[in-house]
Amino acid sequence: MTALTARRYGAAGERVGRGSLATAVVVPGGARAVDATLRARLVAAAGSEPEGLRAELGVLARDDPAGGADRVARRLASEIGARWRTVVAPARPATDALVRTACGARRETWLWAMGERTWDHTVEVLAGRYVRRLAAEGSAHLCA
Repeated sequence: MTALTARRYGAAGERVGRGSLATAVVVPGGARAVDATLRARLVAAAGSEPEGLRAELGVLARDDPAGGADRVARRLASEIGARWRTVVAPARPATDALVRTACGARRETWLWAMGERTWDHTVEVLAGRYVRRLAAEGSAHLCA
């Protein structure tokens, strides 16, 4: 692997497909493992789909096609952020990272609101992107 490439690994280092909980990122000077445990804890903390939220955000997305995707992403980040507070310290930079993550995945969150993605898929996408963003930012806002 070259610098700044990422691959997913399972047990004993074998490469696995999408959805793997462990990711190793090679950077100049050595490898940096992104915390697979954190991702798994975030997915577990998200719990089941909030009742009525998909319908509420689906209406929002349909009523405002131009700005709806961003508003859906921000609202979903707020909901998930409240659930993830037990896993991530309630520091502002970590919250900002979640909002930036959700806005970066606005297509995925919009597709969830429209009924095209499952809750589990959407949470996995957001958790994976969030963990990678925190690692890239060198964030120390994780709970022990």
